[in-house]
Amino acid sequence: METSETEDFYRYTSGRWLWAEEERFQERYKSFNVAGLKRIAAKASGAQSCVSITKLAEGGYNKVFRLCMDNGSTVIARIPIPNIGLASKVIASEVATMDFVSSPSCCVSFEAKLKSIKQVQNVFGIPVPKVLAWDGEISNSAESEYILMEEARGTQSEELWNGMDLNEKFKVVDDLIAIQQKLQSITFSRCGNLYFKSDAFEGCSKVDISGNLSHSAKTFAEDRFVIGPVAGKAFWETGEASVFTDRGPWPDAQTYLRAISQKERSRISSTETLAANRASRTDTEVLDSSQARLSLLDKFDAVSPHLPPSDPSLNRATLSHWDLRAPNIFVEDGRITCLIDWQDTWIGPLFMQERRPQLIEYYGDIMLRLPDYYEAMEDKDEKAKLTEKVERSILYWYYSRETQAKNPQLQALFDLPLARTRREMVLFASEVWSGETIPLRECLYRVQRHWAELDTGIPCPISFTSKEIEAHDRVSVDWNSKADFWSSLEGFVSRDGYTSIEHYEDARKMFAELKEELGEAGSGFDWPI
Repeated sequence: METSETEDFYRYTSGRWLWAEEERFQERYKSFNVAGLKRIAAKASGAQSCVSITKLAEGGYNKVFRLCMDNGSTVIARIPIPNIGLASKVIASEVATMDFVSSPSCCVSFEAKLKSIKQVQNVFGIPVPKVLAWDGEISNSAESEYILMEEARGTQSEELWNGMDLNEKFKVVDDLIAIQQKLQSITFSRCGNLYFKSDAFEGCSKVDISGNLSHSAKTFAEDRFVIGPVAGKAFWETGEASVFTDRGPWPDAQTYLRAISQKERSRISSTETLAANRASRTDTEVLDSSQARLSLLDKFDAVSPHLPPSDPSLNRATLSHWDLRAPNIFVEDGRITCLIDWQDTWIGPLFMQERRPQLIEYYGDIMLRLPDYYEAMEDKDEKAKLTEKVERSILYWYYSRETQAKNPQLQALFDLPLARTRREMVLFASEVWSGETIPLRECLYRVQRHWAELDTGIPCPISFTSKEIEAHDRVSVDWNSKADFWSSLEGFVSRDGYTSIEHYEDARKMFAELKEELGEAGSGFDWPI
């Protein structure tokens, strides 16, 4: 018999949407057998029974619960929601990846973990939650896919960060650099997702790795794991009549880039292209038409052979944790004790990993000390903002300096000409059919203007007509204005209308007033409230 509590477990209860709310709620609704999950968790943790279950968090792809046992132990359960795509492959790959990178115990020091690569039980020695049980199917007592883990040791760094002194933060940055160096120290023979050999399916191939690892670790990896097709739903959600099947693993970056183009092309039919073109009139309609999207993919195909760096050390297949944000980093005594959320980790070309940890992101001039006028400032809020800015600048500078010293290959990637443009172009091309066209067009246009910096030795193979550039510039003004508008609302309302429960009424009132004030001028914004 369902109770209001269990129904709240199924529903999304962490926020609201100002528009299309029911659709967003349905995308995140996930029922499961709560009593069955409690029984599985009790057995996995060696307890007789589960005495309580609470929902900790939920996002666009998972719900997270804390289950307390009668023996005093705690289990963290993660339940995927429908948005995740092929849950069986996503879960299987994440569990295998965590096993691949992990240490045998989360109770030893971080330094010891980094040295534990010599042990057969793991490859990298990175602190991750211990997986107690998992199932990528729904034929179990919980009637759902799930991962059960021990609770992460330490405290989420977002809870402590503002209270930590600079020297403690330096230690956390040191640990992040060490983790990145470990992940990038090993080269794989193919690009794709990791799976256990026991879970191999059609398309999987053996793991062939090289790099800075012991013979026992190499043998352990090659005996225990396989590289298979990517688990991300973008490569599995193509058109109904699509014959696209190239989901990896890929032998090199070039094959991967060609697969992206083929995937996007498979999502549209020729009849849809013609119909869309006949309806195109405004700049936006022309630039977003099916024909325009195909033209962008043609240009992407022309330049993609030149996107991977000529230096093979920057073009090899490696693992990378893409989401090094404060909520995913647990710390204790100024050191990283656990790193969570390995769901989207895959083996990809190193040049696609051109991104600094979000924890230390900073945009602005480097400031290594407070300015001379600081003490004379009277506004306390402004002084606090300046103090925070200088600290973020120092951390960014420290990360860059230490990366140059300890992981020079990654710093060489950051210094690569058009490094960010190369990475972003691939990301934008991979969603050009369902997303906006302006970002990909801007990347292509930037590559055309700075083609000489790629040092290809050949003329740029793409060009844009003056009419295309003028239309793009006109639409970009409006696009940038909207981007600035949404940036100004960061932390209050996101672009899809999401806001916290606490802010919902204020946000709804603000948007209703704004819509009335703008009238027709606001018709380009998607806020049907």
